[in-house]
Amino acid sequence: MSKTLTLCQPTDAFDFNLERQLHEISKGGANQNLSLISGHPMLVPAAIEAVKQWRYRPYILNGERVAVETQITVNFTLSGG
Repeated sequence: MSKTLTLCQPTDAFDFNLERQLHEISKGGANQNLSLISGHPMLVPAAIEAVKQWRYRPYILNGERVAVETQITVNFTLSGG
C-alpha cells in the first residue's frame, strides 16, 4: 500500500474494533468493488470511507499489471486523551 490514513472512530464503538472487507485492486492500484464481510454497523461508514482512499502499487505478473482480489481487515483503536 502506498497511502495510509488515520480513521476517526465513533467513541461508542470502542468494543467493536474490526471491520473485514473484500475488495479488488485494479491494474492501476485503485480500489474497486469494495464489499463488507463483517463488522459493527457503527464502524462501517468510517472503514469504507478510509479504504476507498487507499492506493496500492500495481501487482505485476509476468511483467504485466494485473487486477487482484484481496481481503483486508481495518483495525480501530481509541487514542488516549
